[in-house]
Parts: sequence; structure tokens; C-alpha cells
Amino acid sequence: MATAICVAPLMVGSAAAQSDLPLSQTREIMAGTVNSFVRPGYAAFHASSDRLVEVAQQLCKSPGSESLDAARNAFADTVLSWSAIEIVRFGPVSADNRFERVLFYPDRKGTGLRQVQAVLAGDEALGWTLEDLQGKSVAIQGLGGLEFALNGDGSAVLTDAQKGQSRCRYIDLAAQNLQNIGAELDAAWADDKGIASIWMNPGPDNPVLRDSHEALSQLLGTMIHGLEHVRDVRIGNFLGTAKKNGLPKTAIYRRAGLTMASIAANLASIERLFNESGIERALTYDATKLASEVRFEIEQTIKTANSFDAGVEALLADDVTRKRLEYLQVAIRSVIQRLDGEVSAAAGLSAGFSFGDGD
Repeated sequence: MATAICVAPLMVGSAAAQSDLPLSQTREIMAGTVNSFVRPGYAAFHASSDRLVEVAQQLCKSPGSESLDAARNAFADTVLSWSAIEIVRFGPVSADNRFERVLFYPDRKGTGLRQVQAVLAGDEALGWTLEDLQGKSVAIQGLGGLEFALNGDGSAVLTDAQKGQSRCRYIDLAAQNLQNIGAELDAAWADDKGIASIWMNPGPDNPVLRDSHEALSQLLGTMIHGLEHVRDVRIGNFLGTAKKNGLPKTAIYRRAGLTMASIAANLASIERLFNESGIERALTYDATKLASEVRFEIEQTIKTANSFDAGVEALLADDVTRKRLEYLQVAIRSVIQRLDGEVSAAAGLSAGFSFGDGD
């Protein structure tokens, strides 16, 4: 399969904005990003998808409440391992629709749900091979379809050896699809001559990251865009605004009860990227103080996200928890502003530069 080397588009308002960081130091930061964040993240996702295949096949072989619980637990582990690395939306994951095949979200028109329900309504999946599933819509190939099959309407049939055969076959194939994608991403980033080399060696001969400015911009932009997505899509979709009602049924992983856990994992991945990349070494003034303050603010968003222990509908029905969700959005916005303003300025990226969405 082809491997994309593109990076996420960032907005640069002025060609005069240049980081003064020596290229050698930038390469150390980018190497830290790859070796301590990206590679371990994809390796963990690969490992969790391997385990998911094992328990899915055991469920199909020996249906029952115990094996169903094991499959649901393995699914939760896979969701959280993916949530810990999904802010990486460039490189191999952007090729061959890999990202969408793992997670088709937001599904604003309910396309994936309708398609999965149609498949599970009959015995169609019994005759499928992995290639058959991979030839279907991306909306039913990954975590969204698996969540409904394991936790949605009709999932109780998975404890019945006869009635649950077709549904279990679909689960097995979707798990194998995730396993294949996990293996591809793991291998692509493990290759020292592939995308990892591009990220770890910015410079004039690099086709993507030609200098310290472009490399640091990509790194910082990854954090900011990840935070924006959590605030506006993961939380915003179900919480709504003063002018737009929330849609609790659109909350990601709500059937599995993993909405807030996955959001906490998303936020924790930002903190881990900030720490493991060593980006604070790029800051030219108040580096220690600024990095500590940003780190503290990110930690507060994680603690808040982890503090919710009910389903989305219950959270929205309670005025106290609803206000805490609104506070979480504000706290995330504060982190975005600090990264987009103070950190980018301290890294020499401030002249007309903007990563954020301008709000």
C-alpha cells in the first residue's frame, strides 16, 4: 500500500516568522516525538488489536456472558489505545483511508449506524472474508461498527451459539481489520527510512519539513488541533451551545460507556506529546515556568474529564455535571490559547502565525 508523507496543513500568516532554534536541537525534539510518542502509541494500538482478535474469536468459538464481557473489555482497551494516538492524523494513517477505517466519526448522517444495523439484521456476514469487509464502506469497518455489534441493540444474541453466529463473524472480521491497520501503522513508523526519517530529520533536503520553523509548527499544531477537536467535536457535539441544542446520541462510544474515558485519553495524549517531545527545549524565554504552567493546565483538563462517572444523557440532565462539562471546554480553550500564543511566541513562531481557529 502507498504511504502518505503529507502533514496536516497549518496556517502561516507571515514568511518572516522563523524559529531561531538550531536544526540539531529541532531534530532532537522531533526524534523524541517519534521515538517516545508516535512509535509507542502505534505499537500499543497494534498490541490491543491483536488481543481484540483473540477474544473475538474466542467469543465466536465459545459464546457466553463471560466471553462477551472479555470481548467488551478488549474493545475498551482498543478504544483507549487508539484514543491515545489518534491526534496523529498525518503520514501513513492518512493513506488508504486508514483513519476513517479505524474510526468513522463524526457520523453526522448516521450512515455507519444504518449500514451496521442492516448487516447485523440478517446472516450476510456469515459468508464474508476479511477482504469482503474491507471492500465495504469505511463506516462499518472499525470501532464504530464494533461498538454497536458488542453493545448495541441485539448484542445479547452473542451469548447464543446459534443466533449470534453472523453477528460474531462481523465482530471477528472488524477486529481483524483493525489488527491489519495497526500492524501497517506500527511497521510504517518503525521503518527508519520511511515517515519517521522525514519527521526526525528536518532540513533543506527534507521534502516536507524544511527547517526548524516548519517542524516545530507541525508539532505544536498537532497538539492545538487535537485540543480543538476534543473541545468542538467530541464534547461540543453532545453538549451543544446556547444557540444549538446538544445531541447526546451522537456522543462517541456512548453505548460502551467510554465517552469521557476516551476524551480523557485524548487529552492525556496531548500532555504526553508535550512532555515526550521535549518541545520546551525550543522555548527561548521563561521556558521552565511556561512549560510547567501549560503542563499543569493540561493536567487539570485530564482530571476533570476523568471525574465524570455517568453516561452522557445523565451528565446532561444534571445541571452540576453539565456546568462541569462547560468548564472543561473553557479549560481546554485556555490550553489552546497558551499554546497558540505564549508557547508559539517563545518558540519563535509568533510573527503573524496562528495555529488555532481564531475564537
